[in-house]
Amino acid sequence: MVRGFAAILAAAIVVVISGCSIRQNFEAQPVPASIRAQPLKLSLAVLSDPALSFDYPPIYSLSDFREVMNPGLAETLRNGFGPAFQNVLIVEDARDAANLDLLATPAIEVADPMTLIVTFTEPKTGRKIARLSSSRGLDGHAFGIYSNLGIDLFLFATVVVVPPLDPVMAHQIRKHSAARFDAMFTPAVVQMVTDIAQQTSRDPGLASLSTTRNRSGLPNAIAIAREVK
Repeated sequence: MVRGFAAILAAAIVVVISGCSIRQNFEAQPVPASIRAQPLKLSLAVLSDPALSFDYPPIYSLSDFREVMNPGLAETLRNGFGPAFQNVLIVEDARDAANLDLLATPAIEVADPMTLIVTFTEPKTGRKIARLSSSRGLDGHAFGIYSNLGIDLFLFATVVVVPPLDPVMAHQIRKHSAARFDAMFTPAVVQMVTDIAQQTSRDPGLASLSTTRNRSGLPNAIAIAREVK
């Protein structure tokens, strides 16, 4: 009876593990300072939407993977936009940006190359000020793209010898594949964020709004941002 219970428990564990989807959280990244122009006299909120995610393309995985972009992408954008604006905050709800000059809403287009799009709007009116984008391919030479390949080969061999372990081993192999995907994807995101941050200093819509805010006599962006806190 004990053996029967153990067998049932083992089968249940296999089913639970194999049924769990792979969710890989994108980690926040530092962004090299590359903006030499004076910061725009604008306060900016970066939207950290918990729902921003995408499934890995089949070519990069053995099954479906889910890349969860926030809060890591929002923090990376804040790091990139820091030198370009007077003040940069992160909000999880667009309504929390009501007292700021701009709301930056990021989106990802999954293709080859990958494309990062950031739309800048006025929070109070919803008026679109700018839509900036940048595209990069996955970095095939990044550190970590070959990590755990030896372990995966061992796991595959184990499945050949013990077929019932296939769901468990496949789940672990998919986790390793997700980590390798991130190793290629992360440098591309940093490059796209850097590029978009540089574009902000040259965008006529953002420059015009900055000039208007500066001439209007409205409270400066930092003071407004402090009120939000």
